Amino acid sequence: MTTRHYDVVVLGTGPAGEGAAMSAAKAGKRVAVIEASSQVGGSCTHLGTIPSKALRHAVKEIIAFNTNPMFRDIGEPRWFSFPKVLDRANRVIDQQVMGRTEYYARNRIDIYFGRGKFKDANTIEVNTYEKGPELLVAKKVVIATVHTARLISISLTLVFIVPILF
Repeated sequence: MTTRHYDVVVLGTGPAGEGAAMSAAKAGKRVAVIEASSQVGGSCTHLGTIPSKALRHAVKEIIAFNTNPMFRDIGEPRWFSFPKVLDRANRVIDQQVMGRTEYYARNRIDIYFGRGKFKDANTIEVNTYEKGPELLVAKKVVIATVHTARLISISLTLVFIVPILF
């Protein structure tokens, strides 16, 4: 099992986790993020905001096209199947994931895909999907993992919840 040392480890790559990781990196800290899914972005990118806005935008574009008099003069309205609209939304999600992944790389933030669990206040064991277990030791840990607030009971002394300043 490999042990790696960081100034800050962030659990979660949604908007809060991304913001915390980027703030720390821009402050000169050595940063890693842990993401439970196989791609960065969190629920916002994969389940909530981005997919719903992409679907909404696609439908608005179809309606705008079909109600535009210039296009109505050349023929009947165009109809799109729901799978085609979903395909467009999935392409938007893929673009978001690619952009965010590049953003982490440009800021020299290491990404671990897997589940993390605390071994102690400063050590997280990550069961990565590709390399197996790894230990990350951090001076500070940011928990930004859920899109729904919930109370958790932990007995750690050096856990910071976003927003934090570095």
